[in-house]
Amino acid sequence: MPNPNPVQNEKLKAKQFKKVITPDGELAEKPCAVRLPKDIDGILRQFPDRNEFLREVITKAVKERVAS
Repeated sequence: MPNPNPVQNEKLKAKQFKKVITPDGELAEKPCAVRLPKDIDGILRQFPDRNEFLREVITKAVKERVAS
């Protein structure tokens, strides 16, 4: 039986995903995922802003390839 009166404390709310707004517009419904070499993956996982970094780098690379 589900909890009829759920309570979300501040600790739980802090862990929830925040809505991301990008300068390039709305994000796709489904994520695009790739496997990376172990050494690169290890480095990326240390970045506190890895999602934003990857989104920026991939967007730039795709736009450059499409423009050429």
